[in-house]
Amino acid sequence: MPIKSREKIPRFNPRTDIPTIPNAMSIAGAVLAWRGAKHIDTAAGIAQVAAGRFIDVLDGIVARKTGQTSNFGALLDAGLDKAVTAIILYEIKSKNLAPTEIIAAITAFNGINAVASAKMIVEAGDETVRPEVSGKLALALETSSLLAHLVGSRLETTGQSQLARVARGIGNLAFAVSLPFAVKSTASYIKRAWPSKRRNDK
Repeated sequence: MPIKSREKIPRFNPRTDIPTIPNAMSIAGAVLAWRGAKHIDTAAGIAQVAAGRFIDVLDGIVARKTGQTSNFGALLDAGLDKAVTAIILYEIKSKNLAPTEIIAAITAFNGINAVASAKMIVEAGDETVRPEVSGKLALALETSSLLAHLVGSRLETTGQSQLARVARGIGNLAFAVSLPFAVKSTASYIKRAWPSKRRNDK
């Protein structure tokens, strides 16, 4: 999840900021997850979504390791992440594959974070924008929760009700564990995107 850093970076250069390995990974992961979302009630669709989201986790690591970090890359990654998440949540909801409460909570967190992160990145100027650890943990756990419910739903269609209950139990547990991280991340988003007047006056 984006946070501002005092570290200065060069101004946007399309020749160096756009054609990077992390950006290619962000796009590839988004396309893979999007394609899987269209068939999310199948084993192949679930596998594509899982692979796409895994690539999304790796792109930030690759960016830092290769020195290819940029605010453009952060904006691209955040934008694709939120868009793909919205598509996945819509497909899951339309097929009734996971509890409505979990879908609604993840939708709310992502909606707030999307608006706040876009505002922070646009207003960052020459400051870098870095992901926040709590946000990454929340995303990973939320994704795990949804995938576990998808697996549970798939197992139910094959008559393996006992294993399905185990999978859905894991999904519920993963979501419960994600909540503190999601709340912390969203609170940080709000605080950084809309700092109070008192803090600004200091």
